[in-house]
This record gives sequence, structure tokens and C-alpha cells, in this order.
Amino acid sequence: MALVRLLAPGNTDAVHESAARALRTMCRQSTENQDSVRECGGVAALVGLLTASSPAAVHEQAAVALGTLCSGNTQNQDNVRECGGVAALVGLLAPGSPAAAHE
Repeated sequence: MALVRLLAPGNTDAVHESAARALRTMCRQSTENQDSVRECGGVAALVGLLTASSPAAVHEQAAVALGTLCSGNTQNQDNVRECGGVAALVGLLAPGSPAAAHE
């Protein structure tokens, strides 16, 4: 899936932010799209953006996209846990993180 490939390291922060936003929109109320993104490695790629030294806007879009991917989808919820997504999300709340500083 082309959008998932745009989440890969080496692309700009603007590309990462836009791709995460597009995935969120695409997966809203679509279990089929949620499953396709997971099967293409999208959950792991979004979790990777959460731990990258990216601007808060990228972290925010990745976090919101993960929330949309997990909405009503237990397989994606499990995949987020398996990829370390819970720890990555909690890490965004730590003092000094770009997302915490954004607030």
C-alpha cells in the first residue's frame, strides 16, 4: 500500500504527517481498510513514527491514526500492543517529549 510506504524513514516530516492523516481518514469506519493497513505493516510504521525524533505534529497524526485503526478492531489493538505502541504512546506524555511540550 503506497500510503504505508510513505511512513518509512527517509521521507520528510511533512510526508509522514500527510500520510498518517490520509490513513486515518481512509480507515475511519472501514474495517476492511483497517485490516489492509495492518496487513501492509502500517501499524508498525505508525508506531515507528511515535518513537522517531519527529515534530509533535507527526506524533499527533500517527497517534490519531493508530486510534482510528484500533476503533472496533481487536486485531489492530493486539498489533499495536505487540509493536510496542502502548509504551510509545505513553512516552509521548513524558515531560520533555515534543508532544508534551506542544501542550
